[in-house]
Amino acid sequence: MTNAPRSATEPTSRTPRRRPGPTLSAARGAQRRLRAQLAGRSGVCGVGLARTGDGYVLRVNVVDACVDVPAEVDGVPVDVCTTGRLTAQPAES
Repeated sequence: MTNAPRSATEPTSRTPRRRPGPTLSAARGAQRRLRAQLAGRSGVCGVGLARTGDGYVLRVNVVDACVDVPAEVDGVPVDVCTTGRLTAQPAES
């Protein structure tokens, strides 16, 4: 048996394994629940999904940072983006 030093990135039995992020199916279910929870709430512009390196997050667009949004829904993280008020622009001819 050798006592060679380990690399800092070499996994050991004590290294915790990273859980994969939420699946698309789980994120869609959480998105439906969050949309219902935030429906009609002043300052919320939209609720969508965003891909992360290993799964999905819920993306909530808000007018300003004062809007109260949960940090997580059914195990799916919530990412809040302050966009300001969104308005539709007329189509160009």
